[in-house]
Amino acid sequence: MTILRPVQYRVKTLLILILLVTRATSANGQTEEAADTAQTDNFGWLAYPYVFMSPETNLAFGVGGIVYFRFSPEKTVKPSSITPSGYYSINDQYDVTIIPEFYIGKKFYIYSYFSFGRYIDKFYGIGPGSEEIGNPDYAHHSLVLQVNLQPQISEEFRAGLYARCLFRTITDPYTNPYIIQGAVTGSEGGTSVGLGGVIAWDTRNHRFYPSDGHLNELRAVFYSKAWGSTFDYNKYELDLRYYHSLGEGDLQVVGGQVYGVFTFGNGPFYDIAMLGGKTIMRGYYLGRYRDNALLAGQVEYRTRLFWRIGLIGFVGAGQVMPKLKEFRARTLQYSYGFGLRYQFDLAEKIDVRADFGFGKGTSGVYFDVQQAF
Repeated sequence: MTILRPVQYRVKTLLILILLVTRATSANGQTEEAADTAQTDNFGWLAYPYVFMSPETNLAFGVGGIVYFRFSPEKTVKPSSITPSGYYSINDQYDVTIIPEFYIGKKFYIYSYFSFGRYIDKFYGIGPGSEEIGNPDYAHHSLVLQVNLQPQISEEFRAGLYARCLFRTITDPYTNPYIIQGAVTGSEGGTSVGLGGVIAWDTRNHRFYPSDGHLNELRAVFYSKAWGSTFDYNKYELDLRYYHSLGEGDLQVVGGQVYGVFTFGNGPFYDIAMLGGKTIMRGYYLGRYRDNALLAGQVEYRTRLFWRIGLIGFVGAGQVMPKLKEFRARTLQYSYGFGLRYQFDLAEKIDVRADFGFGKGTSGVYFDVQQAF
């Protein structure tokens, strides 16, 4: 349930109930034990419903899952996956997301993202010092289409094209002062159409649970009225990840990540750099702080306790700013927390996770498939 616009659940009123977890056997009808030790060309899936309550959604009901497989029987070919998810809340919010991610042999990588829904979001203004306001809510409909095509240049390097379309309609500003007054770009919604490229250097020893290697990715996307965008702006993203095993195997792993977003031009307030979410700076509402630039980092310790149960702990720091040169250590936000893991596929090392994050006067709980990074 990896979502570009992550849904967050604050601890104060959170009620997460895992009702069911099912795991498919391999395509040839093997038992669970046999499937866990079977060849890596097996087909598998997981489905799980859940219930949660938060200030953003009120009581909500969701379902998530993952389907994973290989296009080649070779063990060295990374597994592909399709990750669907969706939820509906009693205050009429909903989200449907599908994320296909394909490794076609050793020559091509395709990442796609499709999402639509109605959301009650929050906007506190722009800048690292944006203050709490009593009426940050606003409602919108959003549709996101994204495609990332990366031919494999060598065993470790790939590069390709990136396209993204974001359609947003502000359906109700409620009493949010910034949106009612039209004080920010995008206060009436709009269309963002971006074209660009991406370069990746990937030496991870495993896709779903790496214990060695790194993944470094640089993405540049250009949004222009020339190809249908309402706004003209450029967006650059840098994602650096490193993994190291403490001892033999993957019983204890340390992972680190540095993540940066840098926007230039006249981007809408809902598509500039935003701090928070379920992948980095867990504990902060996504977009609680936003500006033209974001720089954040985190370190996570992962261990297997017993059977299929794992435990993680993490610390992070980050901040938004108008320009990178205006970064100041004294304005950093900090996050920390822990999480539980259940490994439902031993062969592919795929986890269901529940993370509990804490920040300065804020907290969050995140439920998902796969690791945070």
